Amino acid sequence: MNDEITNDEAIAKYLATIIEKTMQMVQALDTQINITIGIALAAFAFTSVQFLADHNVSYLIASVFAALSAIVSLLAIHPPAFFRKRVKGYGQKKSSLFAASIAEYPNATEYATELLKTVQSRKSIMEQCAMDIYNVSAYYYLPKRKLFRLSRNLFLIGVIVSLVSVFIAL
Repeated sequence: MNDEITNDEAIAKYLATIIEKTMQMVQALDTQINITIGIALAAFAFTSVQFLADHNVSYLIASVFAALSAIVSLLAIHPPAFFRKRVKGYGQKKSSLFAASIAEYPNATEYATELLKTVQSRKSIMEQCAMDIYNVSAYYYLPKRKLFRLSRNLFLIGVIVSLVSVFIAL
């Protein structure tokens, strides 16, 4: 029995499913980041006003950690280039699907020529899709995830330290 898939439609659906799932993970993470920004900014505004009103160190601690959490969350929306490893020497290759790669072509005709070369073989299509999926996962999703975790942890640390300082003050 030959296990090799010969149906191009099945291969295309499989690749499309992987790309869709990857993008859904990025979108879900973006939603979490946006929620964290909202909560951190609201906490920062509230605790800053409270600190200015009565100079309680617990509010200062919460305010500082909320501000740090908001800043890191804002960076997570679009991680800085050094965090995404797009610096020369890291070996990231851009697929022909990557927007910056598309814009590097002088015109649509030359880009169409490149696409025609890619779709000439299953192997070329697989390589381009794999490169794009890998790049989104490794150089976009993972840095966003790390920054989101850092932001969330900063916020939680601020809450915990503030609570401890309240209990100590009592």
